[in-house]
Amino acid sequence: MTHNYSGDVRDVRIIAELDTQSIYHRLWQPYVANLGNDHLVTCYGAEFRGKVDMGDICASVSENGGNSWYPSVYIFDHRNLIGNRHYAYLNPSFIKPEGTDTLWCFATRCPMYKLSGDDNELVAAYTVDGGWSWQEIPLACDFWSPLITCNAPVPIQHDGHTKYLMPVHRGPFIRGDTDADQKAFLLESSDLLHWKIGAYTLFDESDPVFLAEGNLVQRQDGTLTIVYRTAKYGPRPTLPTSGNCAYRCDSNDGGITWSNARPEHGCHNTWSKSWYFIGSDGTEVYIYSPDEIRERPGLSWVKRAPSDETWGEPRVFYDGENRNSYPTLVARNDTGWYAVWDSSQDMQHRRTRICFSKFDVSE
Repeated sequence: MTHNYSGDVRDVRIIAELDTQSIYHRLWQPYVANLGNDHLVTCYGAEFRGKVDMGDICASVSENGGNSWYPSVYIFDHRNLIGNRHYAYLNPSFIKPEGTDTLWCFATRCPMYKLSGDDNELVAAYTVDGGWSWQEIPLACDFWSPLITCNAPVPIQHDGHTKYLMPVHRGPFIRGDTDADQKAFLLESSDLLHWKIGAYTLFDESDPVFLAEGNLVQRQDGTLTIVYRTAKYGPRPTLPTSGNCAYRCDSNDGGITWSNARPEHGCHNTWSKSWYFIGSDGTEVYIYSPDEIRERPGLSWVKRAPSDETWGEPRVFYDGENRNSYPTLVARNDTGWYAVWDSSQDMQHRRTRICFSKFDVSE
């Protein structure tokens, strides 16, 4: 399905659209994987009525480079009884380790009786048939902490070895604990099965900020950068930072230690997930929801060449006169990307569609 829009993306397609007569009332937070030969897989959440960030996780497959998409299948289904309990799921992401045929989906889950998905545990499933069927796999999580994921594990090369780091954070609404913190940290694994707590990413005490939904990248020189969605730190962090911008942390030792979070001026953020990546030529790209907190109309983007100190002027990524948020991209070729995000049919609704497009940084 296509529709009218403006912006620098092209070939926009609708992957999934909300059935208003179903048990779901929103579709949110998609992620996309490129398996090669025009075979793409997108996952997303289908949120239950009466819940916040709790639902089933679905997957849809395209075999023609995103031009059309097959009906969705379940990756994580709340109807499956685990022990004596049903679970809701949220915030899926994909990773396909280099040299393997296996596509992993990571997410989190919480018991169905909860009202909000803030107090979760890590879960995973995998597919070896291109996303048509999924098998959940138990993880060895050698830590205790509620957590929220938003992005996939990232393979990090350090001292001749590969490890996986996953940015996570603790949510602001852990019920029954008014003194719970909202710290951001990383999970670390050598094999995607056994996970431990890695380093915490901290802020300066003079500038307390809620760091969430971090995008982690490794530069060609080996240094690491995380760019975070941000808000003022507090028991209900719903106010944007004073500069309305994202914050970043950097590491020069493979993620063992990190700089304190600092504002990334030129990267607008008012408490909404963004997407940050570095192209093959070293160009940094940041895609985000513009305007004030929770408005989330179109999507915008900025870029910064390796030789520049400041970010360029904002450009329109996508505008369909509707609500849009939570972009995720995966490489198509050296300069081209596939993009997915949650969208809607008009300005009066939120998160009723999952959209797909192609995007070229060089244009």
